[in-house]
Amino acid sequence: MTESQEAQVSEAQIAVHWREEDYYYPPEGFARQANASDPAILDRFTEDKFPDCFIEYAELLDWDKRWDSVLDTSNAPF
Repeated sequence: MTESQEAQVSEAQIAVHWREEDYYYPPEGFARQANASDPAILDRFTEDKFPDCFIEYAELLDWDKRWDSVLDTSNAPF
């Protein structure tokens, strides 16, 4: 396809092939076994507990090697 042919394809023609509008719900069995089923978990990870809440969050994960730092905010927002 040449560059002039590519320019003739409209966004509407491309959008016909997109599936972004679709939402696939997880199987009910998967949703029931979700680890974050306790609503109180949202209280433990609020903005006022940032960034220290990331320590607890990191402890919830399995690591091959323990991390050295949780979050480096020295050069924010990078």
